[in-house]
This record gives sequence, C-alpha cells and structure tokens, in this order.
Amino acid sequence: MVVKPFRIGMTLVADDGHPVDVGAERTARSEPLRDDDYQFVSGKPAPKKRKASTSPTARSLAELRKRGWPAQVVEQHLPYPKPFGTKRDLFGVIDIVAIVPIDELPGAGCILGIQATSALTGGNHAARRDKILAELRAKSWVEAGGRLELWSWSKRGGRGARKLWTLRVEAFTRESWEAELPPAFRRPAP
Repeated sequence: MVVKPFRIGMTLVADDGHPVDVGAERTARSEPLRDDDYQFVSGKPAPKKRKASTSPTARSLAELRKRGWPAQVVEQHLPYPKPFGTKRDLFGVIDIVAIVPIDELPGAGCILGIQATSALTGGNHAARRDKILAELRAKSWVEAGGRLELWSWSKRGGRGARKLWTLRVEAFTRESWEAELPPAFRRPAP
C-alpha cells in the first residue's frame, strides 16, 4: 500500500489499522511549506505577505487621474545592460507627460513634464533637482513653453499619528537655470 502524504507530521491510518507517519516522506522531498502546512506545524497562522510598494510614477499617475488630467508614462525600460536593464527618461529628465486643461492653471493650458521620485531618504529630491538643472534639454523644454515639475512622494505625519503619502511639487521656470549649478554638474568652459 502506498500512502501519499499531504501534511507534515500528520499520521494516517493504513488499511490494516496501523498508523503511518508521513512527515519524513514530505520533508525528504524538500517541498516548500504551504500556508496550511505552516499553521499545522507551528500552531500559528502563516505570516501575512507584505504588499509590494507603489512606485512614485504610479502614485503620480493616480494623482493626475484624480485631477482629471490626461497623462502618459514616457520613460522607457531598456533590457540592456544585463542582467536587469536600465530606464531612459524623455529628454533625460521627464517620466510622465500630462495635458493640463486651460481652466486648471493661471494663464493657459499647457503640456506638463513630470520627474517623479521618492523622498524617503531626503536626498532624492535634491539629486533629481540637480539632474534637471544640469540637463540642457530640460531648459529647452521650459523655454519652448512646456511646464516642468519635480514631484517627490514621502510618508509624513505627526508622531504617533498615521503616516500618509504626501506630494511635494517643485516647478522649474526660466529663472531656475540662472542660479549657479553645483560644481559636479558644471560644464567645462570651451
């Protein structure tokens, strides 16, 4: 008689009435524990699986949908260099392009370019700001009439209070490029 085990450490009764321990058979096959196996062995429910975090780009798209602005992701995922690939932004800095209706902003409607990032460590916003200011194509985008913003997402809230995702927006204008660039991003004189 062959008994196929279905739980670790469970005792089955064979046809002749003798108990058959099947724990060793299952363990020897090195199969991963299922949620119901975990509870049977440890006596506790299986630990909850952590939900994957939402990316800053996905949060930004959700915010744009909430505002009613049509938007599209324009950054590309390139499969090289191996093994994981890399991402390339539009004009080196834009992740999302949105159309802002005429009645939403003072003046006229516009095309909005957004660089989305997280601000969890505090340095991402400043690094992306320096990256935008060092990119000449970003300056051309603004001079041509496009609007360019840096959107940083971070969890904020008082001590002991629930932390909520908050958005920090920095808009770039022509005057943004008149300030001096950080030394690491200065272009050498010809």
